[in-house]
Amino acid sequence: MALNRLQHPAFRTALGTAIGYGVLLVVMTIVLFAIPYAIFAGL
Repeated sequence: MALNRLQHPAFRTALGTAIGYGVLLVVMTIVLFAIPYAIFAGL
């Protein structure tokens, strides 16, 4: 597959969606698990 085919807006949208979901997952994991763990561990 040629690399210029990956410049299509559909591929950019899919990549942006995947990155956005990944960032959201990391933020939610930190907020819902890491911060409460740090509070209850007494840090």
